[in-house]
Amino acid sequence: MQKWGFCLLLMGLNGLAAAQNLGEVHAFPTMTNYDKALKKAKAEGKFIFIDAYTDWCGWCKVMEKKTFSDSTVRAKMQGYANCYRLEMEKETIGQQLKMKYGVGVFPSFLILTAEGNLHRVIEGFHEKEQWVQLLDSIYKLSTPARPNIPKELKLDWPTFMNAFQQSNFRKNYPSDSVIVDYFKDFKWNNYTYFMLAKQFSYKLPPRILDSFIEHKLQLNEMFGEDLTGSVIQSMHNSIIMKSIEKGDLQGLNTAIQKYLVSNPNDKWMEFSCMVEFYKRKKDFSEMAKWIDRKMDALNSEGLNEHAWFMYEECNDTTLLYKAITWSNESIRKSENFHNLDTKAWLLFKVGRLDEADKMGLRAIEAGRKEEENVEGSLELRKKIQQSKGIKK
Repeated sequence: MQKWGFCLLLMGLNGLAAAQNLGEVHAFPTMTNYDKALKKAKAEGKFIFIDAYTDWCGWCKVMEKKTFSDSTVRAKMQGYANCYRLEMEKETIGQQLKMKYGVGVFPSFLILTAEGNLHRVIEGFHEKEQWVQLLDSIYKLSTPARPNIPKELKLDWPTFMNAFQQSNFRKNYPSDSVIVDYFKDFKWNNYTYFMLAKQFSYKLPPRILDSFIEHKLQLNEMFGEDLTGSVIQSMHNSIIMKSIEKGDLQGLNTAIQKYLVSNPNDKWMEFSCMVEFYKRKKDFSEMAKWIDRKMDALNSEGLNEHAWFMYEECNDTTLLYKAITWSNESIRKSENFHNLDTKAWLLFKVGRLDEADKMGLRAIEAGRKEEENVEGSLELRKKIQQSKGIKK
């Protein structure tokens, strides 16, 4: 059954492009010549917008279906920029841009100037209203200078990175020893090291992060505040995730506090990390305490994600009832198929069959209106009827 993720993806327009071999149509053509795209943008006085996707990315398809399918959205986008799409793991231009700017989240959207300078990177799925507002604000911003980023598209990468690229980033993943050995000669102001630190942050010792933090102001001037923040954030995340995976609560708290020194206004990092920590330990009681503290502030999708997790993993009736309260709040904030469906399954799991059946019907009705797959909800109703028969 599909559920929306919590933490953090294109159809009729003039000149629709057919996707090769798939018979699909997309809002934007594939960029086949980088230099020609730059010349065209310069001649027309526009930016270049690139939908950076991968074939396996589900949220990329959602962005295409729900946002780029809107003609008003496309008109707004094309007023600012010449728009293209690139598969970032298979197409050569996409691979080169992925490595040059450290693109690792999908969907991502690259905005370049006509000179090929990076204006901004946008990450993640956005609803169309939010997307238009975001574009209006981003295109009004000045382009960071970034004087120390090489101008050319294809950079001089180490041998292990070229091998990784040639496998479409699926094989030839460099070993820990290869990365550690390469970073013995680490220079904080070298762009290659800078981007590789983001790509392989999980393999690097804390001293690399410490060096970037120490030279953050200089890096901001060299590469832009946004890219510097992205690389440092990636390294913080890796250290935090190592602690979570090891079940090291003390190490996790230390890593979070180190992060908060640089990001004192981030009110969600500690919450997200602690919930993930207790999820992995299957300590549902501690997890529930953290969610209860933030229930009013959590959005509908977040509440639903946590409620569904409890349905799948927890068998403690008391805690399942607590998950039902989260589900109630998610429905109050947004009565949609996914939220209704989660509550129906939770009610079924605690044995409230009549209520589960009614909620399942509401979910099916909502799902059909929203054009969602309701097979899971239909299966739930069968389970409910079977359970009622057994009880009789």
